[in-house]
Amino acid sequence: MKKLFIILISIFGLSACIKNDVPFPYVFGEIFSLTIEGQNGHSSISTENQTVEIIVPFGTDKSQLSIADFEITEGATCSPDINEVEDFSSPVKLTISTYQDYEWTVTVIEDDFEIDFHQFKIKGQTSSEIEIDRRRIEVIIPDSLEIKNLSVISFDYAPKEIIVSPNPSEVHDFSSPVSFFFDDIEWIVEVQYEDDEIEEEIDGNQILYSDFQKWYYGGRKANESSDKRKFYLPGENFDDTPWRTGDVGAADLFLPASVKTVKSLSR
Repeated sequence: MKKLFIILISIFGLSACIKNDVPFPYVFGEIFSLTIEGQNGHSSISTENQTVEIIVPFGTDKSQLSIADFEITEGATCSPDINEVEDFSSPVKLTISTYQDYEWTVTVIEDDFEIDFHQFKIKGQTSSEIEIDRRRIEVIIPDSLEIKNLSVISFDYAPKEIIVSPNPSEVHDFSSPVSFFFDDIEWIVEVQYEDDEIEEEIDGNQILYSDFQKWYYGGRKANESSDKRKFYLPGENFDDTPWRTGDVGAADLFLPASVKTVKSLSR
């Protein structure tokens, strides 16, 4: 009996020393799909880095997001429960568990903004044109305005939360193009006089000045005082000249012309 007891003790002792060397199966805990309601484009999932990047529109409240779709390895679990996660204002850690645990990082990124101009207007302007593609605004003003002392009366754009610099209400000198910055985005406003715009558009066939026998020295207006705006023009006076606003008005004639300022050849 004593021998039997010793044998049994030995057997139990040996069984206790036997190790369980059978490994658990290796099953990677993968995220196949993760989308958020209202996101831009597709989610970027990196199996190598175990990361998910999602882009949402500019201005989205990242602390109040809803999961639209979530797919992981069959049989795996996710901690915390993805359906209970709403705040993605900072990267979120998810643990996907199979027989092993795999930590994933989900990052939600706010998309870049683009400025959408609705209206730009200068007091007394003739017209303004907004060119979205070029991020440029061209304004035409009459000769009666002083280009160094203008007032912006409308500067309507979106998104409103982006601060513009400089403050449009503090900008008055538009004698050269003015840049307005929305963070790193630059918009340029260029102001021109009406007659300057006409001058740029002149294109046509040359008219020989020898066809005109009488000339006078005048400008864009009958009472023009600035020599910079005076030209030698055909005719006897401002009212009779075929160019109603000097040589810069040639493009407005029924006969196309390209005119350059010259002095009279008659003596």
